[in-house]
Amino acid sequence: MQKFRKILAAVSASAVTAGMAGVMPQSSLTRVSAADSGEYYFYDTFEDGADGWSERGGCRAGVEQGSAYAGSGALLLSGRREVWNGGQKALSTATFEPGKEYAFSACFASFSGAEQTEFKLTLQYNDAAGETNYSEIDMKTTIKGKYVQLYNPSFRIPEGATELILIAETTEEICDFYVDEIIGAAAGTEIDGPLPVKLVSGDIDGDGRITVADFVLMKSGILGDFEGKYVKKADVNMSGAVNTKDAIMLKEYLLGMIDAFEKGENDAPDNSGDFLAPDEYMAQASKLLTTSIPQGITAAANGADYGNLKKYTYYSTTRERDTPVNILLPPGYNENEKYPVLYAMHGYWENEDSLVKMSAAQRQLGNLIRSGEAEKMIIVFPYIYTSKTMPSCTGMDLQNSLNYDNFINDLVTDLMPYVEKNFSIKTGRENTAITGFSMGGRESLFIGLTRSDLFGYVGSACPAPGLTPGDPNMHPGQLQENQLKPAKEMPYMILVTAGSNDTVVYDSPAKYDKLLTKNGVNHMFQTIPGGAHGANSVEPHFYNLLRMLFRTSW
Repeated sequence: MQKFRKILAAVSASAVTAGMAGVMPQSSLTRVSAADSGEYYFYDTFEDGADGWSERGGCRAGVEQGSAYAGSGALLLSGRREVWNGGQKALSTATFEPGKEYAFSACFASFSGAEQTEFKLTLQYNDAAGETNYSEIDMKTTIKGKYVQLYNPSFRIPEGATELILIAETTEEICDFYVDEIIGAAAGTEIDGPLPVKLVSGDIDGDGRITVADFVLMKSGILGDFEGKYVKKADVNMSGAVNTKDAIMLKEYLLGMIDAFEKGENDAPDNSGDFLAPDEYMAQASKLLTTSIPQGITAAANGADYGNLKKYTYYSTTRERDTPVNILLPPGYNENEKYPVLYAMHGYWENEDSLVKMSAAQRQLGNLIRSGEAEKMIIVFPYIYTSKTMPSCTGMDLQNSLNYDNFINDLVTDLMPYVEKNFSIKTGRENTAITGFSMGGRESLFIGLTRSDLFGYVGSACPAPGLTPGDPNMHPGQLQENQLKPAKEMPYMILVTAGSNDTVVYDSPAKYDKLLTKNGVNHMFQTIPGGAHGANSVEPHFYNLLRMLFRTSW
């Protein structure tokens, strides 16, 4: 990466105060102009004023002396009433061009309130439809009194973005905080900052010591539920779960019976994240729901890494023959890391290649990973027509439909074990999702609900009739209407989408929506305006789904 050089950019007139909604007209905000030359475009030190930063929402923004990371001045955000209250500064698209990457850095600290605070640097922007969106640049936790650097060397400004606003905020704590040394630079620029704060296992309250207070907090958390920022430090035996084993080990440590925490057996699925409860997860996911996709999200950017899409063959004992499957490995796939998995299923008459093209999933995922809007994941595109005697669909009748229904056996018995054996994946329902289109959408609902012990996320685009009784063509129904609900655990999220102009499955998606609601199943339902039974319904479904999956923070 290039070394950082201090070449100041010109800055225009100061900003005005934001309203409680937290959004101000672009014309009233400070604009950042391009540097004449060099590698960065603004460098805010708060030595001579607010450098164009203003308050966002119900708080105050002002330069404070004596608490800076460097120099003498830092921006203090005080009197905050909500976590989104903080600081903001407008960026010009003439400098920060949509579709291109830039480096951003900012140093955050809190000297009051909780022992540790999680900070977030965010880009707010309007998409092509004029809707307000948010994209996370970086997020980190630090302890009270210690600065932490939030830094992303290659953050991509979303395609078609306008009204860019850089935001400094917290994720949970409503406290006064400082921000200093805020920099926007050329992509790849190395920017120095404070060293990361080491979060010590067992020091749950983050005060730098392991004391009885940590033990009390651990017991309270086990009885209730730990907040995300505490989990890793409370899991002292690194088992993947916080439970009484951790409490016993921490007590022994405090009593001097042991002088180190030993790694225990895995008490949980291969999952290092901290996931919200399903209702909470769904509430957060629903905030991301949009009926249109940003311009350029399905296009390939020059030089960008879109992962590796390759066709493999596995032996299906259910079919008693080798079976093809497309597997998309994410950009930067590394066998020393583990990735969650999405299974994505095609429609009637189609094959393992169909949904790859229709969803534009490879480019969508690559672009969303680059912009920080999606987690890295593996996507598996199987061939779902499953029969020992019939290699492919021969007609639209009951027997052919039942052969699609049979895929659940191939998936659980053959395909999932093959993927787990041959690729570096995270296991457990927290790390496994399923979706599909048309017949594949019907099967994804069936599999996701009946095997909710295996799948924590369920998507369905334009699902075909036949999941419940009432299929006008052939199927008596895979489930009775009162059975359309999770058989075991509630998934973290269920997303059903439909096209307003779908003349193939007509109102089947809406019917499933009503039955899920009647059965008390929390879910999201969306109709895509103008969407037909094809790509203009499938692409928005994947755009929403990919941004919602496998999230440990929002």
